[in-house]
Amino acid sequence: MTWNRVADQLDVTTPRLAKRRPLTHIRKMRKSDVTCPKCHAGYRRIELASRPGTKGEFRCLLCDQVLEVFDGSTEVAIRLTVQPEKTFV
Repeated sequence: MTWNRVADQLDVTTPRLAKRRPLTHIRKMRKSDVTCPKCHAGYRRIELASRPGTKGEFRCLLCDQVLEVFDGSTEVAIRLTVQPEKTFV
């Protein structure tokens, strides 16, 4: 059986664009980059304004420098993206 025959037998309907919900949650997500001032590690920061977060702080994973203090009004996720090279003396 060929792929076209199998696909024709499946009852798959594609939703029309007019029937879809508007994707308003995408506009409530902000992406930015954060750099540690002490060791220069790079982080990707994503903030979701549509969800409440938790209070607290985020520290650099490499040098323990405080990078941000959260008030809990939005959900924030931070991920290490650029680890600086270590210099050996």
